[in-house]
Amino acid sequence: MQLPPLNWLDRFGRGRGPAIIAHRGNHERTETENDLPALEAMARDGVSDAVEMDIRRLGDGTLVIHHDAALTDGPRVGVPLGQLTAADLRAYPRLATLEAWARRAGELGVNVLAEFKESGYEAVALDVLHRFVAPEHLAAFSFNQRALQGIHAADPSLPVGLLASRAKVGRPTLVDQLRSLGFTPHFVEFNADNATVEALGTAQAFGIDLMFGTGNAAWQRELIGNPAVLGFLTDRPTAEWRVRDGVPHGFAALDAGVGGEAEPEQAPVDPGWF
Repeated sequence: MQLPPLNWLDRFGRGRGPAIIAHRGNHERTETENDLPALEAMARDGVSDAVEMDIRRLGDGTLVIHHDAALTDGPRVGVPLGQLTAADLRAYPRLATLEAWARRAGELGVNVLAEFKESGYEAVALDVLHRFVAPEHLAAFSFNQRALQGIHAADPSLPVGLLASRAKVGRPTLVDQLRSLGFTPHFVEFNADNATVEALGTAQAFGIDLMFGTGNAAWQRELIGNPAVLGFLTDRPTAEWRVRDGVPHGFAALDAGVGGEAEPEQAPVDPGWF
């Protein structure tokens, strides 16, 4: 019997180095993100192991690639996506449908990490993605627990990650989130404001791999060589790759302010904790 090919995430972490994941595509040298040019730039960059993007739904059910719940540019800035239909996309050529984006990703043969921003369209979105992106090239994650459960129900074999919520009074703890999912996610992704020793310890106690995003801060760079880290979601994939592959002064571009937004430089966790 021929075994299915390993998913792209299985090639990283556990002593093999972290994956470098281009956050919303490679926009180090472009003015756009989460669109076809950023996807194509990632495919050309020679440093990113995967591309991340965000899925949202318009009012008529059309699935698009967009981070925010409302338009962020053009003549109708601030208009919720739920008030738009596919016919409106003609006025926003950078706003790609999931189908167009997935078709191009499949043509390019890139690894994809899809963030589901909401619940309710998991099976439809996975059907589109599976039509164009091979299973071994696809993984998904979300802050939304219902979305994660919907993804897992639609495709139990797909690697799924939980984006850890920012710690706030009244929010479920990471332990509560993991227990209520009903299945063990492939990884937990932390940002600079929630990567506490306690949260990281919880993930490891559950036997779950760790991912960091976006990995732009100095303290996060120190974790690139750590075998416990599965991947880095970053706006600066070239610099991350240089550090991971041992090129000296790989973050000179970062220190010069090239690409991405600045993040807190104070580590909420000691990198030597692992």
